[in-house]
Amino acid sequence: TLSRMCPVMAHNQETVVVEDTKAPEETRKCPFHEVREEPEVKTGVCPVSGASATSGPPMSTPKAGQTDPLVSDHQPTIRTQSFSAIYENNFQKAIDALHQEGRYRTFANLRRHRGNFPNATFKAAGAQDTDFEVKMFCSNDYLGMGQNQVVLDACHEALNEAGTGAGGTRNIGGTTRYHVELEAELADLHQKEASLVCSSCFVANEAALSLFGKLLDNPVIISDAANHASMIEGIRHGKCEKRIFQHDDMEDLERILQEIGPDRPKVVAFESVYSMSGTIGSLKEICALSKKYNAYTFCDEVHAVGMYGERGAGVLEREGLLGECDVISGTLGKAFGVFGGYIAGSKQFVDCVRSFAPGFIFTTAVPPVVAAGALA
Repeated sequence: TLSRMCPVMAHNQETVVVEDTKAPEETRKCPFHEVREEPEVKTGVCPVSGASATSGPPMSTPKAGQTDPLVSDHQPTIRTQSFSAIYENNFQKAIDALHQEGRYRTFANLRRHRGNFPNATFKAAGAQDTDFEVKMFCSNDYLGMGQNQVVLDACHEALNEAGTGAGGTRNIGGTTRYHVELEAELADLHQKEASLVCSSCFVANEAALSLFGKLLDNPVIISDAANHASMIEGIRHGKCEKRIFQHDDMEDLERILQEIGPDRPKVVAFESVYSMSGTIGSLKEICALSKKYNAYTFCDEVHAVGMYGERGAGVLEREGLLGECDVISGTLGKAFGVFGGYIAGSKQFVDCVRSFAPGFIFTTAVPPVVAAGALA
């Protein structure tokens, strides 16, 4: 069947027999669509009460001005404004709580000025308010590459050649020469066999980390307590056992590794530069302990790529540890100045993410203009 051509569907399907002369004798049960049998309807039996048509007194026709009780009892509920307000009130309570806690966020409406980084204009919200100039020291475009002329020229060239959007997922017309060349460049940057570009590094982390629980036999993921939300979500979606070690605490990490033992599959997930604190992890020690206890390593270099190392591959490159870490994730949306994320690793692991991760498979590819800008 067609569903067998999809690796995600095929991975989750089981063979069932369907009693339907119009359907094939044997089909596959798809997790996204189930074949449901129509309920059996017995003639002469009320589908609501279950009473036989021959039982009880004969049905009478309602008189003028009266309502048929059988019909009125089963009329669909019409949603009124007051009923809908129950939902909206709950939503408002959640927002009010954020205000009371001082955690409500307001977007800054900024107009950046190309060639004048980091200056920008803050657009006033009210008609009577006045715009004013600001300096964006909070930008993740650390090097101003989003306004670099070489990057802009590459984007314009790709825009003129390929248009704006990718036009689909990577599996259905969304792969262009820009994607292929960028992935080869990223693999070379991190000294890995392959890489895969995703719509964001959140997606890349979630897609990659969620696969360990699905593809390994009874694994454990050991996560640094300060890991990014995208890594936490990926680990959660993997639905395997997880252990959390105190932030950058090597004694705690080794204690957990010893408890698990060298024979059970395990993955140590950590970052190089931690986004909330700005601290740099003990990468050499983490890699050494992981190797000692036969653990696979996953390092998020999102805040380091473009900033550290001779070629901008991150802290692992700066420390001479690129060959010691199995999987590296990074972003194109910070120091590289564009948008998107990626993973780099062995050709087998990258191919598994490409083939089994829904977050990659069912998402439109990054636009060619973005891939060209990153490649520049």
